[in-house]
Amino acid sequence: MTRLDTLAAGIGAELVPASAGAVQVATLSLPEEQKSDSICALNKVSMLAQTAGVAAAYIVPLDFPATDKPLLKAKNPRLAMTLAIDILHPAKPLIGDVSKLASVADSAKVSASARVDDFAVVGEGSVVGDGAHICSGVIVGANVVIGKGCKLYPHVVIYDNTVMGDGVIIHAGAVIGADGFGFEFTGANHRKITHIGNVVIGNGVEIGANSAIDRAVIGSTVIAAGTKIDNMVHIGHNVQIGKNCLLCAQVGIAGSTVVGDFVTMGGQCGVGDHANVESGTQLAAKTGVMKHLSKGVYGGLPARPINEWLKQTALIGQLGDMKRELSAIRNSIGEK
Repeated sequence: MTRLDTLAAGIGAELVPASAGAVQVATLSLPEEQKSDSICALNKVSMLAQTAGVAAAYIVPLDFPATDKPLLKAKNPRLAMTLAIDILHPAKPLIGDVSKLASVADSAKVSASARVDDFAVVGEGSVVGDGAHICSGVIVGANVVIGKGCKLYPHVVIYDNTVMGDGVIIHAGAVIGADGFGFEFTGANHRKITHIGNVVIGNGVEIGANSAIDRAVIGSTVIAAGTKIDNMVHIGHNVQIGKNCLLCAQVGIAGSTVVGDFVTMGGQCGVGDHANVESGTQLAAKTGVMKHLSKGVYGGLPARPINEWLKQTALIGQLGDMKRELSAIRNSIGEK
């Protein structure tokens, strides 16, 4: 249990009334699933109608009106809720250990504070940093560098020579460093292009379940610090992804594309090879990028400015009525 005054200080919120500081909470809850020992985040007043009215307190915006419950007023309630989760549900401390059922090469270096679980494999010459956690069934190839505090969930596969910074999280089933889809037609068949590059992942990157990031043909495929990659995303060989990007589910980025910093791609966006997406660009879901995109907000296939795409999409819905009106006009003047 945590006192409200302690929680308010931890999330940077103002407790109203201040006299409610001694009230204690144990967890967070959804508006419709409140418990008497929970705190609930409400982004707008209308959400009060969804509540069961039994929560101990609410996390709310600064302009939220008074209620019969204590309020933790925050400039960004969603961020405040995230911080509250970390306070009320802290991660269990990691105990450094290498399972007897794991396979760690003699030449590998595993920090004493790192953990390697059952049936994980750490290859020749690889380095596992302080506080890293290699979960069951993970395969780490040769000469891989895993930074401090990284977590690789079950059945992640890390190919040879991958380098990752500190605090990287890779979810179950992801594959980092497989060969890219590179072939050259000889006139008789498609000859495989040998990939001798690697993947470099910056600090604080998170990669979702069953995503795949291909190694470079020569050089490195790079995912810069702070970028977050959703489930089932594919990033091709020699792609360069900038800092603090957001790539939503099923995004596909073809080889040698350059993506700037703070780029957001909605679900199922596709980017062709050798394209360039400037920093700060936002792509609506299912947008298709074929070439260079300057900073802006885009949608559609091929990508075009979002307002233009929305207008064209609205017109498509009116084509049936327009056709009927045209037919009526033609009939009225005797045209067939």
